[in-house]
Amino acid sequence: MASKWSQPIDDFMQLHGELAKKFPIVSAETLCQMAAAVYSARTGGAHALNTAPAVVAFSAEGLRHLSEGDPAILKYNRPVTDTADCLHDQTTFRVPVDGVYVFMLSFVKDAHYHDGTKDDVRMRLRLNGKDLGSAWAGETEGDRSTGIYAVALSLKVGDELQTYAESDGGRKRHIFEPCWTGFRIG
Repeated sequence: MASKWSQPIDDFMQLHGELAKKFPIVSAETLCQMAAAVYSARTGGAHALNTAPAVVAFSAEGLRHLSEGDPAILKYNRPVTDTADCLHDQTTFRVPVDGVYVFMLSFVKDAHYHDGTKDDVRMRLRLNGKDLGSAWAGETEGDRSTGIYAVALSLKVGDELQTYAESDGGRKRHIFEPCWTGFRIG
């Protein structure tokens, strides 16, 4: 007696074979990912085969960020780790698999260079366009202060997170070495 997975697996393997003929120089892993994506799209996600990465972890740093006025998106041009290729356009973490994730933000507010403000500066985390929380470097008499933030979130495939810089009154912000790390814990 055939299992409930016999037909979906047969269909998937047939699709994999068709793609292999069309794309003979593509790696087996890439072919499998392509076939899974096409099969999932064709079936509306029904019987989708699990192609989720085993480990989801990323860590990236930005060099420096200068902005003023409205909140500005932060860029991370120095990737450290990205096991599941989830950090897109150096700005957006796109969730590859459902689960609980931990995110950490840190930065140095630097008023010594570039006429940055000594007023409050925040590095805000947003999920699907909604503010969640922020690393905060408060108003100081000195030129530098730091902000850190950590949070655990239950996320779904396709959720998107971004970080933004903002300051009281929109004053000029100089954020030195913003760092963003995230990983799936379950």
